[in-house]
Amino acid sequence: MVLIDTVHEDKFWQFEKVLPEDRVARMWDAVKDPAKNDENIDRIASIEQLKSIQRDFDFPLVVLTRGTSPDESNELVKIEINLQAEFLKLSPKSQQFFSKYDDHFIQKSEPELVIKAIHQVVDAIKS
Repeated sequence: MVLIDTVHEDKFWQFEKVLPEDRVARMWDAVKDPAKNDENIDRIASIEQLKSIQRDFDFPLVVLTRGTSPDESNELVKIEINLQAEFLKLSPKSQQFFSKYDDHFIQKSEPELVIKAIHQVVDAIKS
């Protein structure tokens, strides 16, 4: 499995701790109302589904995470990076790689990293 800059189910509760009140309200509006988020998904239902499934696997897992600049001080980015590292606990065969770029579209900005990760997982399954 390859996770590309995946959203962790605890992201919104962690963001709530550091965002100003007005941004927290807007964030929760988008989380709770599919019509108010870019993906048009019911994020609360998705989070509940994630929390209800088995959480330990034994297959190759690569977590691809956006890069940061050396002077990155954005607390939200730090939270996301730390939460993505949590995915490594899903499988003893997991690895995390960081993109050279700090955007959320690794598949566009660094497609060779995604291709390499997919090949790595396929090779691990074959061997």
